[in-house]
Amino acid sequence: MGLRLLPEISRNEWNDTVVAFRDHNFYQSWEWGEARRAMGWKVRRFIFERQGRIVAAAQGLLREIPLLPWGLFRLRGGPLVLGPHGGEIGALKEILEGIRQGFRGGVIRVSPNHPTGNGVEAVLTASGFGRPPGQQPQQTFCLDLKRDLKILRKQLSPSWRRNLSKAEEKGLTIRPMASTEDLQRFFDLHSDMVHWKGFQSHLSWDLLRELWRVSCGSSGIHGFLAMNGEDVVAGRILGFLGEEALDLFAVTTLRGREIFASYQLLWEVIKTAKARGCSRLDLGGIDPTGNRGVFDFKHGVRGDLVEFVGHWNFCRGRALRWFFDTMIEPRL
Repeated sequence: MGLRLLPEISRNEWNDTVVAFRDHNFYQSWEWGEARRAMGWKVRRFIFERQGRIVAAAQGLLREIPLLPWGLFRLRGGPLVLGPHGGEIGALKEILEGIRQGFRGGVIRVSPNHPTGNGVEAVLTASGFGRPPGQQPQQTFCLDLKRDLKILRKQLSPSWRRNLSKAEEKGLTIRPMASTEDLQRFFDLHSDMVHWKGFQSHLSWDLLRELWRVSCGSSGIHGFLAMNGEDVVAGRILGFLGEEALDLFAVTTLRGREIFASYQLLWEVIKTAKARGCSRLDLGGIDPTGNRGVFDFKHGVRGDLVEFVGHWNFCRGRALRWFFDTMIEPRL
């Protein structure tokens, strides 16, 4: 009974454990953990048991802070508590206490895959966690893929449908990424887009390459390219785990914007995710103030607006909290 570390566990064993929880997501996948391991993080996977049944699970990433006796233990998308045997939100308090007792060397950051207003925030507060300064709940649009394709297309906003039709008239080819060369083309275009748009991106070539390397047919990342002749004019990379698909990274060139390539590309991605058996597509984070264009584009798909509780930190002592909030938090 209690928290149990799983030091050695295979891809299938861990992913099968994760997808048994209704709040499972790509950031708790074996693939995400292994890609981060190659980036210098230590991976910790564990379950919380009650009366011989798994009621919670989590994958955490541990990184020591150089020259300091502290570390950061990060659980993105977790802990998972909506399992077949779980006490649902009640299991969250138990596993948080187990994590606090098991990790005493610094800051714990959790980001449960739960919407606001369902009691999670109260449990986090009661467990000693607090939302970092300046952080807000995280918003996204989630598309129900259980609906028929005709209904999904009909529910698109009128302008979105018009732009989709315009793109389809251009004779674009949408194809899956098939090699690291395709991946490199995507990353180079993404880097160019970040430069001329002037925004910050946490995507690195090393991370993208590792995600590609550890992925397999049933889980991990899969990429898609929109081709105008021999030229790549748009690309998207999705993370897949169980019935969940997550829109991770996207790029559109200036030519792609002129011919509305991103509309046809996302529509084909929706069709592909549905064909793979996914029941939901998370369109990724949105920022209606800082990035209105992306917000309007995703809003036109007419998914459900979901507000997740976001990041919450636990720090041992005021000095550590001040140091983390002022020196580390702005870099995350």
